[in-house]
Amino acid sequence: MDDLYSLSLVEAVRRLSSGEMTSEAYARGLLARIEQIEDRVQAWQWLDKERALQSAREADRRVLAGRTPGALHGVPVGIKDIIDVAGQ
Repeated sequence: MDDLYSLSLVEAVRRLSSGEMTSEAYARGLLARIEQIEDRVQAWQWLDKERALQSAREADRRVLAGRTPGALHGVPVGIKDIIDVAGQ
């Protein structure tokens, strides 16, 4: 398998929408890369890996049920720590 973190957004969306890749697999690939380089980069103040995977699995369930709300459905995002996010 290729390094999922190196996919462009266009390629990731293509793979997700075609079923070639699941959101959970993509999230796991990105989390693995974060773990690999975070000690040097120090980009994350807080990272909820389990919630990211739970959200990815839910996105995959929606796809299987035929419910995809938009082109970016299933694409993980990070939120800058200056944004107020309830519960986090």
